[in-house]
Amino acid sequence: MKRCIQGIFALTQTRRRFFVWLLAVHCLANQTTKAQPPSTGNSPNTAAVNRTVAGNLGGAQQADFDTLIELITSTVDPDSWDEFGGEGSIQGFPGGVYVDANGVLQRLQPEVRRQWAKIVDAQQANSDQDANNSSESDLRIVSLKALANRCRIALDSQQPLPDDVRFLAGMYEIRFVQFVPDESDILLAGLAGPWHWDAEGRPVHAETGRPVLQLDDLVVLLRCCIQDDGQFLCSITPYQEKLADTQAFIQRTTAKPFATNDHEPWARQLQDTLGNQRIDVKGIPAETRVARTIVEADYHMKRVGLGLADSIPQVPNYLDLLEAEVAGAPPALGVLRWWFTLNEDAFSTSEDGLLFDFAGPSVKLLSENELLAENGRRVHTGDADKWNRQFAQTFTANFTSMADKYPVYWDLENVFDLAMVASIAARHQSQITSDSAWQYLLETHEVLRQRVPKEVMTVVSHRVIRQRHVVAAISGGVAFPKYGGLAKLLRTPTVNPSSVPNLLRLRSNEKSTASQAERIDWYWN
Repeated sequence: MKRCIQGIFALTQTRRRFFVWLLAVHCLANQTTKAQPPSTGNSPNTAAVNRTVAGNLGGAQQADFDTLIELITSTVDPDSWDEFGGEGSIQGFPGGVYVDANGVLQRLQPEVRRQWAKIVDAQQANSDQDANNSSESDLRIVSLKALANRCRIALDSQQPLPDDVRFLAGMYEIRFVQFVPDESDILLAGLAGPWHWDAEGRPVHAETGRPVLQLDDLVVLLRCCIQDDGQFLCSITPYQEKLADTQAFIQRTTAKPFATNDHEPWARQLQDTLGNQRIDVKGIPAETRVARTIVEADYHMKRVGLGLADSIPQVPNYLDLLEAEVAGAPPALGVLRWWFTLNEDAFSTSEDGLLFDFAGPSVKLLSENELLAENGRRVHTGDADKWNRQFAQTFTANFTSMADKYPVYWDLENVFDLAMVASIAARHQSQITSDSAWQYLLETHEVLRQRVPKEVMTVVSHRVIRQRHVVAAISGGVAFPKYGGLAKLLRTPTVNPSSVPNLLRLRSNEKSTASQAERIDWYWN
């Protein structure tokens, strides 16, 4: 409770008012209900619905607010709450997961997710400020150099960064990027509009539900490219010794057919034998939102691929594909490798290398089958079987539809697009780093830190096919290449500048027609 109260003072005015309201409801719940015995679950999200609060949130039964507050406050490192407010904020649970005190990525239980959604709905119903009132724009332009200056002004005046700065003027899709040599500036142009917080606490475009770009992500990726080579990755990998134990368990227990009622106990033993998988993040700080986003997207994709999370009709999961088409006896244990990487075909550039077209989607999924030695060591094959390859290809082909269903994939695309912007900045590193206006983004801005996920329960599934147990375990991750593969892109320019809006001319027109009071110095339409 103490940490939650401390965190409230670091919030912007609108969100601070909401969380004061939340705490008031929490206190009311404590005063108007009998004390409940503590939960005996192993993690806070297992608490039962055990309080009744009259008149709040529209329902009589509510989730244990101690659970919700503990989840909220434990998600964010309190040391990262900016002393001036605004930068740090109590976070929601994008992707429906959180990191527990042991560093294990956990899925929120359905009841807690429902109650959190009610809280967010109540907040937005009782606030006229949470949805930004900026107009819809088919082409909003953001000057990154001017954005840095705007941030510096806020810092010097000890004011919090406003939400339009934190969320890059509501831009949710980058369409063009232009480097301006004479001004050492980078202009982003794309779709933008009003935003609010969705049921999982993610800032999204009010109409489409697509996540908006975030300043913190831009800063992390700029530093990744300017200070290093721009390459970053995450991996979710089974422990070798656990795979060896699992292989022995399967050989020992599947020699004879199972009775129907033995399947579930066997599956639980399988999961216990596999245990957790290791999470590794390289190239970016593991405590940042960028790292959290790529891990969550990877974890969710693996669950979709094994049928543990709902897919869309166009993307059947691996076991469904295998069951429908496999001939003969399938392998008893398959180790599949799926990983997200950059779709280089989504980008093109002009001959002078100053203008870039982001056609999207910028993410693709690749696949590989791995062999498993007796000691549990995974051996790369460089190839994928038909069903493995088909899942990755259909996922890539239907990425937009999948992202509409699960916004965590749009969040991943935003990360990749901003990483490409950072790669463009790195190409002009001498100009960028010698201009003092960029110092705020490259050095000064303090990025929100979150608890680092170190492990997650192994993603594994099994199916009885041709009277044989088939077990599929997953490895892989997310991999962004050095400097976004710009060298290859610059060798084959295809963008005709005359076919792309002149972003500098648009800025000139905007400033010439706007009154002094209406003039916006770091973004325009």
